[in-house]
Amino acid sequence: MKKLLLVRHAKSGWESDIISDFYRKLSKQGNLDADEMANLIKNSITKIDRIVSSPAVRAISTAEYFANAFKVSFSQIETDIGLYEKGIKYFKKLIGEQDNSNECIMFVGHNPLITHLITDLTGAEISSLEACSVACIDFNISDWADIEKNNGKLIFIEEPFKL
Repeated sequence: MKKLLLVRHAKSGWESDIISDFYRKLSKQGNLDADEMANLIKNSITKIDRIVSSPAVRAISTAEYFANAFKVSFSQIETDIGLYEKGIKYFKKLIGEQDNSNECIMFVGHNPLITHLITDLTGAEISSLEACSVACIDFNISDWADIEKNNGKLIFIEEPFKL
């Protein structure tokens, strides 16, 4: 059994001095949501073997909250530019290349890619994930390379609490 956690980065801001989308930081609300969600997911998932994030500032910042909650060193967060620049085909290839000793892997990325990937892997119709939402998908496989369209079971989607 393999478990995949897909996280849409937390809410970010549009500071006037930032030129590139890549360097956008988390907003105050994004920081609060990322902390809340990391602790919420820690109550459901006992261990994450690997965290892979888009290297965009808002994504890696979100990943750091989860690393902290799961006691994973920030230096162990891996980044892959393809999670920022490429599409679903690349993302699925990356998942399939994971080391089979890892039972639970978290990817932190961007919409609409995260939403499309959930739909592709589970068949669940999802319109769009809120910022900092977390989806958990189980696969009845022993080899990450066996992941394919519609062979995952969507266990939950958690979204930040909204007032």
